[in-house]
Amino acid sequence: MTINIATDFNKNLGGREKKLGEFSGEEFFEDVLKKKYLEAKEKNCQLEIDLDGASPYGSSFLDQSFGELFRKYNDDVVSRIVFRTQYYNWIVDYIKQEIWK
Repeated sequence: MTINIATDFNKNLGGREKKLGEFSGEEFFEDVLKKKYLEAKEKNCQLEIDLDGASPYGSSFLDQSFGELFRKYNDDVVSRIVFRTQYYNWIVDYIKQEIWK
């Protein structure tokens, strides 16, 4: 299973919460990430997240989406989510070292 953030959500990402504007981390979590994650968990497969093509990846967007996923589903998230990127390795490191720690 795969989520391409740019095509499955939006190329232009917003901030933390829906009330602050469109394409927020909260909206991505609720409308895309949570549903696909639960589907991958049910099928016992990994969920691949393609980061390329979207921006800007602010820390508030990342925490509200990937942080919320980790807070709700804990360690299973770490083994089930696989990130794919050619350009945003620093984002993968930030999520794994700062948000999922």
